[in-house]
Amino acid sequence: MNRRMKFLNGHLYHIYNRGHRKATVFHDRQDYLHFLRQLREYVEKYPVTLIAYCLMPNHDHLLLRQNGDHGISDLMQAFGTSVSKTYNKKYGAVGALFQGKFRDEHVGDTGYLRYLARYIHRNPIKALLCQQPEAWEYSNYPDVIG
Repeated sequence: MNRRMKFLNGHLYHIYNRGHRKATVFHDRQDYLHFLRQLREYVEKYPVTLIAYCLMPNHDHLLLRQNGDHGISDLMQAFGTSVSKTYNKKYGAVGALFQGKFRDEHVGDTGYLRYLARYIHRNPIKALLCQQPEAWEYSNYPDVIG
């Protein structure tokens, strides 16, 4: 099936991407904040709702709802290109920032949705970056619980 036709309107998807060769994508606080600013800007341009996110040093997790045709595909293509160009310019790099195209999983039921929300927001704890999910600055865990 064509990737652009894969995502169904009104459905939730776990979107994730890892740095090329598992390389670090976020080297400093400014990298994280720039990614989040860009993400919010692009989400406003496409028929997509950002439900949850967590950024890790070498990968990211997004939980998105598609609200209109091609929303997720178009968002990820434009956003990924923008983030890669900014990274390459800042660090004098060339080529792909991420390891292939983004990956996705359909969120089909509420049980999986609950599991996924916990998984996304507990990722920094598993990686020993913090002890509580609310301590990780680069996720929207406080927004989700509050």
